[in-house]
Amino acid sequence: MRRICLAALAALILCLAAAVPASADYTPSGPLVADSGFRPNPDGYAFENYGGGEEKDLNAAQMVRLFGREVCENADGRCVLTTVARGWMRSFNAVMDGGHCMGFAATASLWHSGLGEPVAPSLLGATTTFGLSKSGAVERHIAYGFAFQALPSVQSQTRDHINARQLVAELKRLLPDRSQPFTLGIFKRDETGGHAITPFALEDRGAGRYGVLVYDNNYPGETRAMNVDVNRNTWNYQAAPNPKIKAGIYDGDGKVSHLSIMPLTPGLGEQDCFFCGAGGGAKKMTLAWASDPTTRRHSELVVVDRRKRVSGCADFGDGFTCRNRIPGVEQENLMVGGEQNWLNRVSPSYKLPFGRPYTVLLRGADLRRPAREGIAVIAPRRYVGLADVELGPGEVDMLRIGRGMRRVIFVNDERQTETPRLQLGLERRE
Repeated sequence: MRRICLAALAALILCLAAAVPASADYTPSGPLVADSGFRPNPDGYAFENYGGGEEKDLNAAQMVRLFGREVCENADGRCVLTTVARGWMRSFNAVMDGGHCMGFAATASLWHSGLGEPVAPSLLGATTTFGLSKSGAVERHIAYGFAFQALPSVQSQTRDHINARQLVAELKRLLPDRSQPFTLGIFKRDETGGHAITPFALEDRGAGRYGVLVYDNNYPGETRAMNVDVNRNTWNYQAAPNPKIKAGIYDGDGKVSHLSIMPLTPGLGEQDCFFCGAGGGAKKMTLAWASDPTTRRHSELVVVDRRKRVSGCADFGDGFTCRNRIPGVEQENLMVGGEQNWLNRVSPSYKLPFGRPYTVLLRGADLRRPAREGIAVIAPRRYVGLADVELGPGEVDMLRIGRGMRRVIFVNDERQTETPRLQLGLERRE
């Protein structure tokens, strides 16, 4: 399971007592012992991370950039996406309604290294990343970078469960080498607020304390600082999307620390299309959520197999926690990092062994007001999508997935009368 940073309360108190407060446009006082040369201005974006709205996300052209012509149902000319490719694209675009932090962090890092497609911001209208305006072409490029975290090539080389000491060692190794661009993934203590930021320098504050200087895409043009103590093996980072929202604390210690270093070069070039190919030979199917970005709470998503084993993040009677009791199921916390995610509990996406039956529960236990939810199940040549699922506080909706996705049944909570929109896709190729 990809989780970042759960730590004991006592360690948090000690860590915060010794921490140097993070502030806008932080100026280091100690020497920089590692430096990539990246700076929020000119190498970051001049506009802040955004969530759902009128922005442009993945389209057919971006899907071809990622996966090649296999996502097209036509052999020549302008790409017409296959039913399954279009379903995956729509579901992933819906995830971005929560924020595009990974896209900001990834594309800015790649451009600083002289890598990416296109290889420089000048091809999108400015000599620097900071000089770019928020145009449709730029927004689609950011969406392309956001998708890197879903690519098996990137996931397989991502380093999870990194503690403070390992982080300092990795930054000393990686920052001076511009050929190895990466992003740093962080989650809050309760696994909410998944966020991607861009470290660019390491400040030695003395006595085993360091400041990790970062570009946080919620603070355009500013230098922010993560506080690290290698003697205590602790780290913390304070952030909020704007002054009106209470700051959220990201933190960890040596016992349970799940910082994530995600390399970006594996995501360049044409990727293996994991939702294309013969459905009968599929080993995994993807379960993706799409929650209402206007609420400050999301539904709880829980997967149950025939033996009543569960995988999901929810309140199981002993407080909100994540469990993964189904053999072969992978939970993946996506880095969204949008404005609301300091207050949200965002469900992971799931990779489920194909060919088994499952029941998926959408639970409104944590909702404070009604929300519109969405869910998609994607396997090679098979797609099932539910949109506009009305869910109120305390309500439970159910999606039953039969073996091989040959049967899918959706059951509304008895208190609901509204029917969601159902999208089905089945491809057959000669």
